[in-house]
Amino acid sequence: MMIEKKDENAADGQGIVEFALALPIFLFVVLGIVAFGHIMFAYSMTLAATREATRYGSAVGVSASGVPYYQDCDGIRGAALRIGRLAGVDASGIQIRYKNYATGAGYGDCPQGGYGPTVNMGDRIVITTTVQYHTIVPVFPIPPFTLRSSSARTILKGVPAGQAPTLPPFAGTPTLGPSPTPTFTATPTETPNVPTDTPSPTLLPTKTRTPTPTQTASPTYTATPITPSPTPTATETPTPLPPCPQAGAAKPVVEGDSKLKWTITNSGAPIGITAISLDWTQRGNSLVAFNLVPQPSDLPKIAWTGNDATGSWSISPTWSEPFTSAELTFTFKKTISSNDVYNIQVEFDRDDCGSLSTFYP
Repeated sequence: MMIEKKDENAADGQGIVEFALALPIFLFVVLGIVAFGHIMFAYSMTLAATREATRYGSAVGVSASGVPYYQDCDGIRGAALRIGRLAGVDASGIQIRYKNYATGAGYGDCPQGGYGPTVNMGDRIVITTTVQYHTIVPVFPIPPFTLRSSSARTILKGVPAGQAPTLPPFAGTPTLGPSPTPTFTATPTETPNVPTDTPSPTLLPTKTRTPTPTQTASPTYTATPITPSPTPTATETPTPLPPCPQAGAAKPVVEGDSKLKWTITNSGAPIGITAISLDWTQRGNSLVAFNLVPQPSDLPKIAWTGNDATGSWSISPTWSEPFTSAELTFTFKKTISSNDVYNIQVEFDRDDCGSLSTFYP
């Protein structure tokens, strides 16, 4: 009787060959994921740095340098570098420009170590960040390319808390005036010249003098001018718009160390709230809840819960019911610091009302 012995070394050798064939493919896929993920990371950081710099430059008030935020060139670049440094963003790749509200033309510059120009109410700050990307995975022959991100925000200045900003009119706005009244001119009528037949003389056998033919005057038609009656022109009477909402408190108040409350009052005219946003500069603190309680109490309430630590939060409710007041409550995870800035902005669905904006502290 013969017993056949199984060769275990052959099985081990087969496994090593299979592993050697699969390992390069596996490493190629992993490195590809890493390379693509790093490109998306660099783009996200560049975009976030641009938005952070734009928020800083459009803030209301005076920065730590003693100038308005939109003129603090180093502060704007510093806000971008705090986020975009990991993606390779440097100060030389950050361009700060301004755009006129009325004409839309760009102007001014914000140099490094200097200050920006004085702007008008409603002008926009435009920030463009440029980064030269280099891959971190040399296995893939990805040539260097440029990542560019641009962001713009409106600058509000000289607006008292609780009042809607008033923007200057656009250049070249047409003015409606009365319509011209048409004038009718009478057209003269040509007078027809109708010839009159005159009988010819008749010859008689007697010697009689031939009568002389007599010409008869043609009748003349005289044109009577038509006097047009003036047509009255309708005049449009503008309909006055109802008043816009006003803030009920000069500034928001803090309750229980971690809740920020602000109340808006309305005169009763129907108006919709299209967006509510909050920007804060306190690092390490996150927004965990938001509540909007309107009056009268039968109106729908708005609530949000989460954990947002980006420093910029917004919500777009669909709400157009007339309200007498609305209480906005922002709940944070940690104690609200009075050394940092909290900017609340509420936008309405009427262009003439613009938005309400306030700051704490």
